Amino acid sequence: MAVCTSCGVASSAGAGECLNCGRPLPSSPPSPEPSEALITLDDELRGGFGEPEGGPGAEFESGAVRGIGGWREWWPAIRAVLPAAAVLPLVSLVLQLGVPRLLSLQDLDLSFGARFTAALSLATAAFGAPWRYVIATGAGPGLNSSHDVLRVWPMSLTLAWAVALWFGLRAARRAHIARTGRPVDRAELALEVGRTALVAAGATALIGLLARSDWTGRQLPSPGSVYGGIVAPFVFHFTAAAQWLPAALGSALLAALLALAAHGGALLRSAAERTRWLRDWWLAARACGQALTVTLALTSAAGFAVVAVQGGTTAALVSLAVLPNLGLLLLGFGSGAGIGLARHSDVFPVPAPEPPQASLFDLRSLGAEWRMTALAAVAAAVVLAWAARRNRLDRAGRLRLALSYAVLLSALMLLAGAAFSEHLPNQMGGTVLAGRGFTVGLSFGLGVGGVLLANLLWAAVGALLLPAIPVADRAPVPLGPVPSGPAQPQQATVPQQPSAPPQPVLPPSTEVLGWDDGRG
Repeated sequence: MAVCTSCGVASSAGAGECLNCGRPLPSSPPSPEPSEALITLDDELRGGFGEPEGGPGAEFESGAVRGIGGWREWWPAIRAVLPAAAVLPLVSLVLQLGVPRLLSLQDLDLSFGARFTAALSLATAAFGAPWRYVIATGAGPGLNSSHDVLRVWPMSLTLAWAVALWFGLRAARRAHIARTGRPVDRAELALEVGRTALVAAGATALIGLLARSDWTGRQLPSPGSVYGGIVAPFVFHFTAAAQWLPAALGSALLAALLALAAHGGALLRSAAERTRWLRDWWLAARACGQALTVTLALTSAAGFAVVAVQGGTTAALVSLAVLPNLGLLLLGFGSGAGIGLARHSDVFPVPAPEPPQASLFDLRSLGAEWRMTALAAVAAAVVLAWAARRNRLDRAGRLRLALSYAVLLSALMLLAGAAFSEHLPNQMGGTVLAGRGFTVGLSFGLGVGGVLLANLLWAAVGALLLPAIPVADRAPVPLGPVPSGPAQPQQATVPQQPSAPPQPVLPPSTEVLGWDDGRG
């Protein structure tokens, strides 16, 4: 088996070019004599040849060191996570400009430190953690406080962090192949995934612990604001803190998935080369990933355009922070799923919303132009058909693609949306709610049943119906003009040799990756 030094994909023995990127493969070195390289099972488990360094008794120490690792083993994970971790403070430098408008505090002169730490704590919400902040205002002996919690996922920062980590992991994989001449094995894969997850969790936890905003401002009240004959200043107190533990767990999970995809791709392809069912699902999963990536990019751009047209410049700038969220909600609504706003309270009765509040078939208070969102669903189906044709999937492969696409897209749509809750502990003084307060909340998202049904139908259209439409092949283009001039003398007819027996035609999936069914 030959391993490409450029992309790390393993190709079958004797191949001259990489089956993934098409670059020439390095020539295999001549096999050493058995007396020069006698490898035993114990040596293979130790990851080396012959006796371990330090003598026969050092094998237990080397195993323990390999499990924990030193600076050299941890450095690839650290180097991959550092650029992704740097994305959070860099984005917070821009995000801090919009913090006063986001909290409706434009009239207060918040310091740069308060705005930046608040933005940094908000940035940790990109990993699914809630963002909590407290606003206390008032004059005199008591302050009226508001404890607010905001949940928004996924965010644009989530994708930026994931892209930065992905490129770092790809660089670490190429460095490993250049150093060892091979991709990671199973034991090394588990260690790399664990190290990357731990480093990402540690970096996120450190940022979350540092991202705490605490600011107090005072203003003179109006002439009538007098308490006990003394003019009391108006006090404003703002506190924002990141939920570092949920953010660390979310970043660790995302980093582990990315590390598994970056380092384990060669192992998965090698296993798929030997197992037929795994090969079929690998092709379907690859097509599903391509379709989801292109679809999310297109719908995010469409969501930004809709917000810019409907809400103006300010709303468009705010939407830049949640572009993937907008894209998923727009695609779900255009697919036919219901979308609505639910209210809840622990004191006041809130009527349950009629499911769904609005959909493509019942716009309610929305304008007729919202029916144009169905174009997003049509475009997603076309992208899915393109992915099926690009990977040359047969009917069974397209069915696997439809199921995978519907399940993954439904999960992303159901996670998208926003939720906000506000607890007011001191607002009802002198009533039956004194000392207890009350909580109100809002949630905005897609309906579960509508999402599942719509995605199944559109996945069937994109993966099963559209690829089945026959496409006429183009006529071959001549390589050059037909030469003019006197006719050339005809050559003597050479008797044709008997044609070779026809070769068996490989299935479409094997033509893509160059696999031989004899080994499947």
